[in-house]
Amino acid sequence: MLIQPATITDLPAILELQKLAYQSEAKLLNNFNIPPLKQTLINVEEEFKKGIILPIIKLLVL
Repeated sequence: MLIQPATITDLPAILELQKLAYQSEAKLLNNFNIPPLKQTLINVEEEFKKGIILPIIKLLVL
């Protein structure tokens, strides 16, 4: 097992996971316009470059 910092190339998968994770919250709130569901890849890339995104790690199983 190897843990590494996420890179900009990981952002599409991270965004996809974010959207899946927030579906249940959106259902509970009956609101699918919450910011995590409306975020685009460009938004995520801008935040990543500015260091706004919390540290993200990826787990690699060797």
